Amino acid sequence: PISISTINGSGGEDQTFTLTFNNILNLSNFTLKTITAAFSGADVVWVGVGFRVQANGDGYYVYIASNNTLGIYKYIDGVWVAIADAVPGVDCLLKHEIKIVGLGDGLYVFLDGILKLFLIDTQFLTGTFTLCSESGGGVVVWERVTLEDNPEVNGLDMSGAMCVTCS
Repeated sequence: PISISTINGSGGEDQTFTLTFNNILNLSNFTLKTITAAFSGADVVWVGVGFRVQANGDGYYVYIASNNTLGIYKYIDGVWVAIADAVPGVDCLLKHEIKIVGLGDGLYVFLDGILKLFLIDTQFLTGTFTLCSESGGGVVVWERVTLEDNPEVNGLDMSGAMCVTCS
């Protein structure tokens, strides 16, 4: 796996960092995990990760927002399409672990070890991985970033998860 201890983004601009795994940008089966500490400044709007991101920016994005929510979006041809928007119960002032597991057309989104969303979608089956944020200022931090090519999701409790099928 790749592993990064800390990445800091700051200043009055959006931040995007692209990750590679053994010089491979595209993995269809993966586990991406990071701890976020996003809100060391009043102007941070959201912080999160992008996965299966295409060259033009299209792909999937999971974020924690300043309104204490979790959101999952698909970006297609310059348009944000909500898969699960404003899922409540996230304290944006605390650190949170975001974990994404991709297995074929299945995507699993975890927050702090709890499965929040299971998504089946065939639009983007491979792509790059990014750490991203929207900020007018302040500091965004990603800690303990890992990307692995050996995902496992056996024995999951799906009872509290939102299940979505897209095309």
